[in-house]
Amino acid sequence: MTHLFRKGSMLQVAALLSLVGSLAPAQDAQPTFKRYNLRCLAPLLESLDAEAPRTLEEALLAGPAGSVAPRVGEDVLGVGAVDFPVDAGHADVQAHFNRGVALLHALWYREAERSFRSVVHLDPDGPMGYWGLAMANELRPGRARVFAKAAVDRTNVNRPAMEQRWVGILGDYYEVSSNQTQADGRARSEARIRALEDLVIDFPESVEAKAFMVRQLVLDQYRAGVEITSRLGVESLLRELAEAAPGHPSRQYGAFLWLRERPDRGVPFARASVEQARGVAEVWRYAAEALSAAGRSAEALPLYENAVRVDLDYLSQNLLMPWEAQNFSGNYEAFVSTLIGMGRIEEAGAWAAALLELPRQSVGMPEYEGKDLNELGAELWIRALATAERWEELEVLLNSEKLRGAGEGYRVQAERMFWLGVCGLFSDGGEGAVEALADLNKLHRQALGDGVSNVVEQAIVSAGKSLRTCQGLFGEDEPDGVGIDFEDPWISGSLLGSIHRKVGLKREALELARVAVERHPDHVLPVATFISLAYDAGRKRDAFLRFSRPFRILAGQADAGLPALEGLDAAASEMQLPEPWTLSAKPAAEGTEVDADRGKAWLQPMAPDFVLPDALGRSHSLEGFRGKPVLINFFLGVQCGYCLEQLSVFKPHLGAFREAGIEFVAVSSDTAEVLQGVIELTPGETYREDGAFPFLVLADPALKTFREYGAFDDFEGGPLHATVLLDGEGRLIWADRGHAPFKRPEILLAEAERLIGVSDAVK
Repeated sequence: MTHLFRKGSMLQVAALLSLVGSLAPAQDAQPTFKRYNLRCLAPLLESLDAEAPRTLEEALLAGPAGSVAPRVGEDVLGVGAVDFPVDAGHADVQAHFNRGVALLHALWYREAERSFRSVVHLDPDGPMGYWGLAMANELRPGRARVFAKAAVDRTNVNRPAMEQRWVGILGDYYEVSSNQTQADGRARSEARIRALEDLVIDFPESVEAKAFMVRQLVLDQYRAGVEITSRLGVESLLRELAEAAPGHPSRQYGAFLWLRERPDRGVPFARASVEQARGVAEVWRYAAEALSAAGRSAEALPLYENAVRVDLDYLSQNLLMPWEAQNFSGNYEAFVSTLIGMGRIEEAGAWAAALLELPRQSVGMPEYEGKDLNELGAELWIRALATAERWEELEVLLNSEKLRGAGEGYRVQAERMFWLGVCGLFSDGGEGAVEALADLNKLHRQALGDGVSNVVEQAIVSAGKSLRTCQGLFGEDEPDGVGIDFEDPWISGSLLGSIHRKVGLKREALELARVAVERHPDHVLPVATFISLAYDAGRKRDAFLRFSRPFRILAGQADAGLPALEGLDAAASEMQLPEPWTLSAKPAAEGTEVDADRGKAWLQPMAPDFVLPDALGRSHSLEGFRGKPVLINFFLGVQCGYCLEQLSVFKPHLGAFREAGIEFVAVSSDTAEVLQGVIELTPGETYREDGAFPFLVLADPALKTFREYGAFDDFEGGPLHATVLLDGEGRLIWADRGHAPFKRPEILLAEAERLIGVSDAVK
């Protein structure tokens, strides 16, 4: 049998599959999954467009898997208090539905969909679970329309009148009675708001009717351009909601209401919103943005930090990878960017560096065009040092191994070369920039030879273009820097201002500083730069006006020794301010302080222990691998061709994994008896190097370990493929789980060695 599995071709896999079928005991002929008569759903995914599903089954398959049990607390400290009665035949439906609605108001769409999937799982013939799924996918209209149609199809005159109205409003918005939409988004949004107004009039005691009307009024001004004619009227309705349902998670709509105009009016709503849903990262994030818009970045900062901490806590508790939180990267970037603006460069660098130690999402995704969290970490660390104009320190960082976690992809290399060139402009007269441009040209040619995507190629090209622009500003001819379009991601206003100051263009630098202060009037570094430039230009009144008490408080929270602040001593002296001129910070507002009980970093969760038999019935446990990293592959049995193909892909790399100290173990959904009919072992062997399965294979027919490791889809009722990496202490440090198997072992090996090194360093 061994030769059948050695090469790993599809023909050989098919041959092995055929032979296994003849050797193995009869298997249960019933469908493995709830909606499909298939052992493995991977083939379906190859033709499925997750954003434009053709059927309800496809829409559900593209949704979350995992467990039907709630993953976060249901009380007021978790997601908020909601009472939205629905008519269902199962006792548990109401709790899941209420939780889903609360999560909708908190804008945590991923967990909201999971809750409504639980409703559909328990009550597949009721319309409201599908209504909730449509609402949870409002930013993915292709999926939402399929769910809206499912809700309409399950609604009739026997349903409660309120449910008929909810589903009718949803169906009209998505025009599910026709094959394509006839009205534009704005017209449909306006019609939905009018329908919700009628609902409030007809059901004046309904809290949710008012809450969803406020929701659409507030959100549709951003999403569909529907202007609010009376913000004061909407605020009055919000206050009525707060009085009727004090724990309802709708307060943040008040922050959104005033975000563009008079954001100070949204501050009380922002502060209150985090008390309604302390377990939702998005609520902390949006409350922080409202405070920042109102010029209260110092108060916003702990809220941004709590958003990140809540995300980290959620990931660790649920055995999830960092990219599986809804908006972890956005929350993290907002927090670190605020730290930078507040002049807390050391702290910003430490948080950014922490991202470099996280597992990488793009492992095994050669066409991945998104930004890894590791790449974001490198970008933020670089931004922190560049904003503080610590060019020598930045150059050392760029030439060190500290950015290794960001990978060696083309965009990462382009970013490194761009910033090395910028450092050269500030330190060596431009020789470093010339060398960096040459390196970028070489990188571009190499990327073209490798056939990279247009997105990646454009990143390299724009890096070179931007560096040449910076180089031109250092030239002999007087540049027109202020009028240049700097919309590309490489040149910020901060960098542009630094260049103008360096080359002596003080008037242009002052104008850039003025623009920066208008955008962020409560950020320390831009205000300090403006004060310094205005004072030197003789515009002392402008300088002294910005040298206010609030600025002095913010400066007191910034890092000591920042050149931008030390340069203000002359202005402070002329204003007759005491030494030091900085002031102590005010205490944080109650409820907005950092939650110290939550972690500051992603804690690699301990993997659940297991005791499983091999083909000869001998027990093996995770504890038996203590001290040795282990790569566990969960597969859907020896009759799954996709699984056998995946194992054949890993087989040539087993020696390299073992040489790196990583043991490879497979966990099958088969029984030990089935495995015994396929795997040739003697009593003294756990696997044979020359066997068809040259690694330990364990049996988990009850799928208990599959479930504990997140390799089970409760909604479809069947197991998932999963490739899971544990360090020597049994901590989960990387995982890929889904209906499709992971098949990039050579890239995973490099990532595994990096992550194990990080894990060892933390111990």
